[in-house]
Amino acid sequence: MNYFQYYVQHVIPTGLRSFYHAFRNWADYMTGNYDNYAVTDAQDPEEECRDWFWTVLGEDNVYPKDFLDSLYELVAQVERGEVRLIPFDDLDTLLKESTNA
Repeated sequence: MNYFQYYVQHVIPTGLRSFYHAFRNWADYMTGNYDNYAVTDAQDPEEECRDWFWTVLGEDNVYPKDFLDSLYELVAQVERGEVRLIPFDDLDTLLKESTNA
């Protein structure tokens, strides 16, 4: 991945998505459309909507280029068979064996 691809395929879309979610939360809060924000009856929907707005506003889901490059390399290693994968069905058995040993 070169720097042009990094910005066009990751940085710009992620920034726009974060901006959209923050604006959507703000619009819901300003218009009183926050009934769906409470998960339980004990929660105040207005407070949840406000808190989610501040949480989403502070989100930064833009990962560094080096991290993404390392993920692409890991995927390539898996496809070449260089990395041993643990089947999900065997994960429970593996965890029990490693904690009892």
